[in-house]
Amino acid sequence: MIAVIKLDTEVNAELIVSKFQALGFNSKVYPHSAKAGDLKGAEGFILNGSAYRITPDSIGIDKTIYQLGKPIMGICYGHQMIARDLGGQYGESPTKTFRSSVKLQIHNQSDILQPKGEMVYFDHNDEVKQVPEGFLITAQTERCKVAVMENHTRRIYGLQFHPENEGTINGDRILQTFGNITQGDLCYLNCK
Repeated sequence: MIAVIKLDTEVNAELIVSKFQALGFNSKVYPHSAKAGDLKGAEGFILNGSAYRITPDSIGIDKTIYQLGKPIMGICYGHQMIARDLGGQYGESPTKTFRSSVKLQIHNQSDILQPKGEMVYFDHNDEVKQVPEGFLITAQTERCKVAVMENHTRRIYGLQFHPENEGTINGDRILQTFGNITQGDLCYLNCK
């Protein structure tokens, strides 16, 4: 089961669950206050987006979840929260990108992205400025230096964009690949 941790009242957590279910994965929404002990049956975690700004004191998750050894993917706010929680830096973006699709520039090996750049849906005010130790920047855009960060060893992924949105051309493929990773499927992008 893929646990989608809802970080605010936006409906995208339910949308993400329905996308995973359509792809054949069991998925369920949990509140951000859920404790790691309540989520031990989860095979992976999605930290969804939020309309909130990321701050040192803004809502988050039980940090023990990072220690469970399960794959984690943060989307938008969840991406920034991973950076905050694991020692990276985040802050206000000098060039905000609202409700628009932009082209990714991929420049490092990625577990979850196609090797060619794709159009992805951005809607953000803040961004990751420096990735945490052990993470690699795998994609950027003209306006966002850390569009995707990955820790291949820990299987933790951060996306500044929204794969669940139709404006991300191959968003379902990204979710499928993450789902495959949660199942221990190591073929990643070569999977059907």
